[in-house]
Amino acid sequence: MGGSVLGSKMISSFFGLDKNYYFLDNLNNVAINDLIKKDLSMFTIFVISKSGQTLETLTNCNIILSHFKKRKKNLSKNFIIISEKNNALFNFAKKNSISFFEHNTNLSGRYSVLSDPGLLMFNLDYKKIILGINSVLKGNLKKDLIKNTAIILSLMKKSKIDTYVSLIYSNNLLNYGYWHQQLLAESIGKNGKDLTPIISECPKDHHSIMQLFLDGNRNKFFTFLK
Repeated sequence: MGGSVLGSKMISSFFGLDKNYYFLDNLNNVAINDLIKKDLSMFTIFVISKSGQTLETLTNCNIILSHFKKRKKNLSKNFIIISEKNNALFNFAKKNSISFFEHNTNLSGRYSVLSDPGLLMFNLDYKKIILGINSVLKGNLKKDLIKNTAIILSLMKKSKIDTYVSLIYSNNLLNYGYWHQQLLAESIGKNGKDLTPIISECPKDHHSIMQLFLDGNRNKFFTFLK
């Protein structure tokens, strides 16, 4: 739910892994009923909530648990829980001998993409991914990114731009767009200030919302992603 799942969905889409994963990121009877019709003993089920109290996550988890209990399945073989310690999920994992990984208390969900909540479910070389990111940010690039971002935000403020539009021309990048949208919304939308993020799926949106972008209020900043 929220940032803990959007980062993982981004990685899944980026590496073309969507067909191997189901993400229950909302309360959706149709989606969860379709899922529990499958042989869940063939799945590894990750339950992720930093606080251990996310209502939607616990609701979906309880539905799947009921399914397992009705069929007298061993929970410890199929479940992995990622959360902080000393909460309901931690106690449940301990009671049922379920594998438990502690969620870094210093990371909020939306920033956890390169830690256990974001990467543990994937059969990827995590070290190579992180080393690759670090290699890109070596030298002056990191400083330039920070400096350029500050300049752009300053110019946007002076120009009274309050909407950030991501024009996305690749299906594999759509979930990146939604993750980035949350990063902006939750990080910047505070104390009466905001920068409204909009995700636009192109070229489909050329024939609908593009009219607004081209001839509407000049209060938007555009990024093209392909």
